[in-house]
Amino acid sequence: MKTIKHLLFFSVFILGLLLLRHSAFATNYYVDGVNGNDNNSGTSINNAFKTIRKIVFNGAGAPVLAPGDNINIAAGTYRERLSIINRTNGTANNPITVRSYNGEVRIDGSAAVTSWTKVAGEIYKATPGFAVRAVVIDNTPLYPVAALGTAEGSIATYDTYAKTSGLWAESRYLYEPSTGDLYVWAPGGGNPASHSELGVINTAHDTSLMDIMLWDMSYWVFDSLTLQFGDEGIYVDGDAPAGVTLKNSIVRYHNWSGVTNVNIALNNSVYHSFMNNWPRGRWPWIWGGWGGGLTVNPNGGLAENNLVYMNGGEGILVYNSKSAAGGTIVRNNTVYNNWSMQLYFDNFPNGLMERNFAYSIPDNAWKTNNGQIANDYDISKRLRGTGIGLANEDYYQGYCALDNVMVRNNIVVGARQGIVYLAEGACSTVGLHNAKIYNNTFVVPNAKQPGLTESASTDNYKGFQYNWVADTVGNEFKNNIIYASDPWSWTIVHTGNNSVYSGFVFDNNLIYHSSRASNIYWNTPMTHATWLGLSGPSHGIGDVTSDPKLVFPYGFTAASCNLSDNTSPAINVGADLSAYLSTDYLGTSRPQSAAFDIGAYEYVSGAPIDTTAPAAPSGLSVS
Repeated sequence: MKTIKHLLFFSVFILGLLLLRHSAFATNYYVDGVNGNDNNSGTSINNAFKTIRKIVFNGAGAPVLAPGDNINIAAGTYRERLSIINRTNGTANNPITVRSYNGEVRIDGSAAVTSWTKVAGEIYKATPGFAVRAVVIDNTPLYPVAALGTAEGSIATYDTYAKTSGLWAESRYLYEPSTGDLYVWAPGGGNPASHSELGVINTAHDTSLMDIMLWDMSYWVFDSLTLQFGDEGIYVDGDAPAGVTLKNSIVRYHNWSGVTNVNIALNNSVYHSFMNNWPRGRWPWIWGGWGGGLTVNPNGGLAENNLVYMNGGEGILVYNSKSAAGGTIVRNNTVYNNWSMQLYFDNFPNGLMERNFAYSIPDNAWKTNNGQIANDYDISKRLRGTGIGLANEDYYQGYCALDNVMVRNNIVVGARQGIVYLAEGACSTVGLHNAKIYNNTFVVPNAKQPGLTESASTDNYKGFQYNWVADTVGNEFKNNIIYASDPWSWTIVHTGNNSVYSGFVFDNNLIYHSSRASNIYWNTPMTHATWLGLSGPSHGIGDVTSDPKLVFPYGFTAASCNLSDNTSPAINVGADLSAYLSTDYLGTSRPQSAAFDIGAYEYVSGAPIDTTAPAAPSGLSVS
């Protein structure tokens, strides 16, 4: 018996050692693009590999990875495209981590373009060997020398562009398809190769051109990296990947999406993805087909504390899940100036969107080719993206899965539509199901929609829009602020059959318009009092229609939408939603007093409120 006990103890001891190997005995690999060599062991700083590919690619001589291993990369630029296929998976407790360890690591998916020759003045020419989508020099995306909506132009017309129309100027480029030549006038002039950063982005959309691509891989973590200039920044595919995490990273300047289908995205900055649509409104990307800046897996994913801006499609996107689970969370992100939706939940169930700040700055020329197309209505209307989009879009999936989503404690300022539901393709007759939209603040632009000539047009800016279909079930819109001031804007827009709006309850909201009495469009313009008097399910009960007294409604900070003082009519008049939320935008407990406040902020008596007028965001112009 004693021998058996000893054997059992010894077996458990050995098993414990094997489990500890994942953490205590994990291998640290090193990569140094300057001093490394791919013939080294890679297991110390002084014996580092030269390329990241040596470790992550399943090729001859690649090290055998194990859960818990770390790939530590020295600062520098690595012009590599990393395909991670048929490698070891990490585990939930011991992922495989790829990270910077002593400074900025840039993984550059573009091909080097060299051998520049001067053509005239500050214009240089090279032949990249591929079709060019975009050119970025010193963190500046260049404008094409061509009128938008047409071909990219021809070098045969160079003299005309340069000497008569004046389109040739600093920070411009021209790609000539017939010869394969690329002409560039770099910011500040000089040979493009002499600048600290040059990215020439390929037109082709292909997994072989992505900065990082993972197929059927799980529990890999990418930490503190800069991904740039490839077709996509990081792309995750395969059967039910799990635990693929991107954190503390910069993702910028990609032909297509910045981040696709990661499971977890934390503390990243994602900008200028989908360069197909640069400058904004570039043919044929005016109306649709965009990639997202940051796309998160719809089944149990998380996007938190990210900054996502100036992307050519959606900002943060979660879409398409056949699984009944869904459940992705989008929380505490700042999202602005993206072309389509800032925040988008499309065709998946059980999503949670909370404590996000989304905004669009006033219409301006930085998004377009020096304003050439600012008067084109189809384009100018998108110079302010939608704040929050909920949708069932089905053009090939075969299902319409958006259901049971929670949208709470978000702030949207200056968006074309504060929040909207879309049903498209095979889902065009499917309405919104069981959406709970609680305690958000929507500030409608203080401006007229460019290109419109009719104040009654429902294309004017609005806080909430729903194009009704009969299949609308179980939705609630409560404790929200909609603030509007321009005489042409709307608070609520509903189009469709009034007899089928039974699936939506609108109560206990603060709906305020400072200059338009009939600010609700319910198949026709009407006042709140008229709307309240319509027959049907509950709508307008417990509403407030007076000024909520926001600090600075049109500021570009979330704090601008706080309640300015204890006289705000939004205080203590909200519905009791304690079954659905217990905190506000800042995490402050609700309620603070007798009842819930309306809007994203719960007023805290005695708490300091910054009443300094915020400045518009800087650094958004492109010369």
